[in-house]
Amino acid sequence: MIEEWKKWIPSKELSLKMYIEKVIDDKKGLQLFCQSKDEKITIKICFENFVFSYRNTDEGRRLKMLKFLTEKYGKEFYAEWSFFKVINSTYIEWFNQETYNMYSDYNIEHYVFLTCDDVVEVLSTYAPQISLDMSEKKTT
Repeated sequence: MIEEWKKWIPSKELSLKMYIEKVIDDKKGLQLFCQSKDEKITIKICFENFVFSYRNTDEGRRLKMLKFLTEKYGKEFYAEWSFFKVINSTYIEWFNQETYNMYSDYNIEHYVFLTCDDVVEVLSTYAPQISLDMSEKKTT
């Protein structure tokens, strides 16, 4: 099984590489707060309730993944984009093995947030809610 990465467009206003400002995992769910490199767009990605699994890895520690993406799609595929879904996911395969396939009949999706410094991956059966703030950052 070979993974297939697809660009995911959570909002048509987004077209930039993002940074992760913070990740919150609490009773409200998993929340990712991202900001564009030019600091003009802030996005909140909220997986309400629970997700099956998530992991956060420094992007400089995902060299095998970056090599795979570069060889299969070219560096431009991910150089200026941060939002992806993975089909035939090895992460989902690992999750199913770990749970003895208890959830193999569920429609689990693998979301990847490939930012300038982090790779946050989320396994969920539902799409996150997206909130955008496109106001200019105030300087003092």
